[in-house]
Amino acid sequence: MKRYIYGLFFFFIFMSLSAQRYSSSLENYEAYKAFRGKPLSDKFSNIESVKVIYDLRKQKMYYFNSTVIPLHYDFATNYLNYNYDLEIFNNENYSNTQKNRDFLLGNLNHIKGTDKWIFELAASDHMPIELIERFFSLVKKSTFIGENLKFYLNNPEQMEWFRLE
Repeated sequence: MKRYIYGLFFFFIFMSLSAQRYSSSLENYEAYKAFRGKPLSDKFSNIESVKVIYDLRKQKMYYFNSTVIPLHYDFATNYLNYNYDLEIFNNENYSNTQKNRDFLLGNLNHIKGTDKWIFELAASDHMPIELIERFFSLVKKSTFIGENLKFYLNNPEQMEWFRLE
């Protein structure tokens, strides 16, 4: 009987998470699985990914279902009332300054079958170091991953910063 009740409990949690389009946190791996989809790049196999947006103005985090909502831009326009076109979105939200940014954009990747968790920005993102550190910290605090989270250096600017430290 106990097993049946536990089974029902987890079933309802899974169903409610899978019906959701986004969450402000990821409490456990089951929550992560409800939002997982394909990573930014297909160059790595065995990777699952959840898209992440931090709204700078509202100071709110969003983890969203990348299978249902494939692009950060789609989420911003459909759920966060962003009203500009894709070109403006890309120019402002992948820039090297916070000045015109509305959002911090990233992906939370997991290597299947391991405890390896990687936070990644788009290679085209020129986010300043201070914002990367802030975003990374917010992701660590709002997920179950904590200190196991690593940052993936995937653009020449970020690799140069690392060499300079």
